Amino acid sequence: MHGSKESPSWFLWVHLFMNLFMIIPFGCILESKTGSKNTLIVVLSAIIFSSITFQILLSGKDEMATGISVVGYAFVAGGTLNLIQSWTTYSKKFKNVCIILCVLDVLMLFPMMTGWVSTCLHISGIVSYFFVYFIMKLLAHLKK
Repeated sequence: MHGSKESPSWFLWVHLFMNLFMIIPFGCILESKTGSKNTLIVVLSAIIFSSITFQILLSGKDEMATGISVVGYAFVAGGTLNLIQSWTTYSKKFKNVCIILCVLDVLMLFPMMTGWVSTCLHISGIVSYFFVYFIMKLLAHLKK
């Protein structure tokens, strides 16, 4: 079962499609504003953060897991920040779709939807983006 034992089986497909809908639009926004190199750094940091989170949460248990949701949430965090900064350049239809996706993404953060482990992992994706964001800002400031 993808996600958590607490989530209903139909949610498997909802979860997987939501991952797709997080990665494609928000990933494209992030890459167009920050570049491929920084987007790759976000992906790698999300994978590292999720691996650490899994190790902490599932320590001593006979379970292993990993998820692309973490990268999706990192993209949502980065894409949303970049979307807000250039709000006027996007069409009303695209903005409405992004708002709907953000609302659905927030709903997926609730443990009753995906379970506690997935909720913590989703949050680790958001944290990983802000980690990269602040490190890049610090490095840019130090170069000046």
